[in-house]
Amino acid sequence: MPPESANIFLKKPCKKNSSFARLTELERQLKFGQMKFLTIFLAAAAAVLAACSTANLSEADNPQAADSGPSAAEFKNPPDTVRPWCYWWWVNGNVDRDTISKDLAGMKKLGFGGFLLFDARGYWEDSRHLFYPKPKCEFMDETWRENFAFAMKEASRLGLEASANLSNCAGRFKGPWKVGADAPKRLICKISPLGKGKVKLSSEKPADRKYFWDVARFAVRHDGQKFPEGGGWLNAGDGLYSMEATSGKRTDNAGVTGRRNAIEIVDISGAKEWEAPNGGQWADVRFAYTTFDGHDYDVDVLDPDAVARHYGRMAGELKKDLGGLFGKTLTHFYTMSWEGAVPTWSPNFAADFKKFAGYDIKKWLPVLAGFRIGGKEASDKFMTDFRRARNETFRANYYENLAARAHADGLGWHSESGGPWIRTAPVFGEADQLEFLSDNDMPQGEFWVGTQFGGEKGRCGRYLVKPIANTANIYGKDRVAVEAFTHMNRHWSSYPALLKITADSAFADGANMIIWHTYTASPEKFGKPGIEYFAGTHINGNVTWHNMAAPFIEYLARCQYMLTRGKSVSDVCVYTGDTPYQHWGEWKDKPFKNSRLKIPAGFSYDIANNDVLLNRAKVENGRLDFGAGKTYSALIVDLESPLVSAKALEKILELKKAGLPVAAAGNPPAGCAGLGENSDKAAKLGRELFASAKSPEEIFASLKPAVDTKFAFAHRRAGGADIYFLTGSGIGKAVFANSGIPTIWNPLDGSITEPKSAKKTADGRVEVELDLGERGAVFAVFGSGVKPDGKAPCKAREIAEIATPWEVEFERGMGAPEKAVFEKLAPWNESSDKGIKYFSGTAAYKNSFELPKGLVGKKLSIGLGKVRVAAQVFVNGQYCGTAWAPPFEVDISKAAKEGKNSLEIKVANTWENRLIGDAALPEGQRFTKSNMRLYKGKRTNTVYSGFASEEKLSESGLLGPVKLIRRD
Repeated sequence: MPPESANIFLKKPCKKNSSFARLTELERQLKFGQMKFLTIFLAAAAAVLAACSTANLSEADNPQAADSGPSAAEFKNPPDTVRPWCYWWWVNGNVDRDTISKDLAGMKKLGFGGFLLFDARGYWEDSRHLFYPKPKCEFMDETWRENFAFAMKEASRLGLEASANLSNCAGRFKGPWKVGADAPKRLICKISPLGKGKVKLSSEKPADRKYFWDVARFAVRHDGQKFPEGGGWLNAGDGLYSMEATSGKRTDNAGVTGRRNAIEIVDISGAKEWEAPNGGQWADVRFAYTTFDGHDYDVDVLDPDAVARHYGRMAGELKKDLGGLFGKTLTHFYTMSWEGAVPTWSPNFAADFKKFAGYDIKKWLPVLAGFRIGGKEASDKFMTDFRRARNETFRANYYENLAARAHADGLGWHSESGGPWIRTAPVFGEADQLEFLSDNDMPQGEFWVGTQFGGEKGRCGRYLVKPIANTANIYGKDRVAVEAFTHMNRHWSSYPALLKITADSAFADGANMIIWHTYTASPEKFGKPGIEYFAGTHINGNVTWHNMAAPFIEYLARCQYMLTRGKSVSDVCVYTGDTPYQHWGEWKDKPFKNSRLKIPAGFSYDIANNDVLLNRAKVENGRLDFGAGKTYSALIVDLESPLVSAKALEKILELKKAGLPVAAAGNPPAGCAGLGENSDKAAKLGRELFASAKSPEEIFASLKPAVDTKFAFAHRRAGGADIYFLTGSGIGKAVFANSGIPTIWNPLDGSITEPKSAKKTADGRVEVELDLGERGAVFAVFGSGVKPDGKAPCKAREIAEIATPWEVEFERGMGAPEKAVFEKLAPWNESSDKGIKYFSGTAAYKNSFELPKGLVGKKLSIGLGKVRVAAQVFVNGQYCGTAWAPPFEVDISKAAKEGKNSLEIKVANTWENRLIGDAALPEGQRFTKSNMRLYKGKRTNTVYSGFASEEKLSESGLLGPVKLIRRD
């Protein structure tokens, strides 16, 4: 703490820990003094109890189902509650009732369990890339609301669950209405020199500021140079900004606390004149706050009343429109990752700061204008408190506020990426990511994909799954949702086999709720492929492989069914400090970039934040328990910052004393980050903890990994069963810390079989041989009581290759000939016929094969070899299955007969080739119609581009070799 002579410090310590411990909803409302909200909350209490008994908020509402072991019947045909959802985009409100009915029926047919309705209004509209059609209606106007209500009625009829974005924009909280004083606000300051003698103090407001409120005014004696006359208003806070530009242009990159030392501060708020004492440089420092320029429609997310008014304006109207479907079919509200303006002040901020940080902000305000108070260390600590209080005010007044209001209406609430999406000091640099995510009923992250099959292109760097699963684990939430399959590369270029790669990785990292991005409403008048949002893997009815996607959705549903059973199993818990944060990446073996801790292969971990550590942690039977349905063998301290909460260290020592194994990596802390705690105490506790703690190596040496394998895995425990999801390529061993023989559950076809081989190891574990083929995945389940359907699949034995000429019939209207003969299989894109070369759509390959009498009734399949991108197989006119992922093989046992058998293989590619071909044609001669830009010649814009005529075509068609295979 700085010296008392600074005369600005409270003697009363902060009652809350430095992570601002979560309160019950009632306590939070009392804490913030939102009596109006509190009245609503109490009045709705009875309704909440009734609504929550029926609203399908998440599988957490039915813990008996989630905690029971897996059922063979439900694995083969997963219930609606565990099926993937999809984003459903209405682009500028361009939707009609026919499209609504068609889209929702399409979702149901594909196997989706629900959707997230999102009306996009000009977000990321780049003329080099795409254009959005003009708005058909205004967001939330009468036509829009009628369409929304009709969509909910159709969803109810079809048994689909729905969520809706509480904004007409991605990344911001806004509507089509100007919000006036409810717009986001900045703290600003004006610094003027004070001369000798009595000086009149002007209280004039800036003429260009419609909304302007005074905060405080100080006379500050400082040791710096004299301030120039005529200084204008600057943004106060993290760096100084000019108010001249509409967006708040940065004009000074110097650190906030590195300019002048404040020698004496006098509060002159409200004074009309003031006379400075003799000697020294004095400055008139006036603070006020005003609304952002250019954000007239955005809501101030630091102001709980502004958030409440927007919620009421939208949710209140929808509630009236939907009647009984509100809370039954519409089960959630949603907000996207925060990419909007970040306010630095609000009407309630001073009071909120005091409640969060434990002292009055007023006398510290000069720090936000570039003055040091009590020295650099004290000023830096205040800045940490300021940033944390702003982040926590954002979380409480926006996220927690919305969640409470949705709950009072009988709905759940979720937000993609959970708040701290951008990690910089002025934004979320001091945020506790896990506490932000915990406000979600189903925490949601995201992952992106590349646009070519296999290799490096199968994965994209934007991958945010681990912290979402981490939050669910420590807070006891069942759904771990992800915005899935996003990319901004060539539209319509992704396909199921490619998407499965990253989906499997996400499942291995704890995801269990895919929200496919994206299914766009595209009325018939917009043609094919039609209008699309600027990002995502498209899957609406215009997509070439749409009719072949259902087996992939079924695969995802089977995985999600298994991964929502019981609770995940983690070996250790890691404490990294006050502000845990993980962003893009897998984070399998370390909790943060410069971590000294390395998690050995086969072990898994979760991070504990201050909230769960201080308010939930206890030791049960020598294990760490947060009351979330799972426990940990040990706690490992590995601090990302040398400044950490003394209360957290005190709690860890308490847990250690209660019998919890505790280890430490790296160096002990040097103190605490803010002014609310005693730095010397934190340093002392840190030295005590690190001196007595074990090493991480000792901890891991005392534990056995749940599974020792080269494959990526996830481990869950439910109803006495241990469930392992394993994904990777090739043949490999997996040694499980279990007894007995597992059953192998294959999500590709729903089969449950014996393992290929299994044996007991010398140390009592079970070694199982797995053959996952190319980028495969299976579940190994111990103790479920479910008997296998049969033995492990036999190795494929080729009976014959079907190498005779193929007659190919092309879908009409896309430029290809109606029929063609392929003497041998070859890619369409290499054809000399431009109609085939640039073809996009579905083509039917026809041939036949002979089956000897002795093979009738045997386990037979057709292996397609290489397919780009998906295929349906028909034998003797009977549909046998869809080949959409390796090994691209379909069982034909029930359809095959003795003698001659007809074979038809319908193959779909992507839209890329036809769009590239059309780019060379005049608009009137094109076969496609969309909102993507098409360019003749080479592509010059490499970011978020449309299509150019000289781009590389994508490999397409049935490439083979096609073989008749026996597997018994």
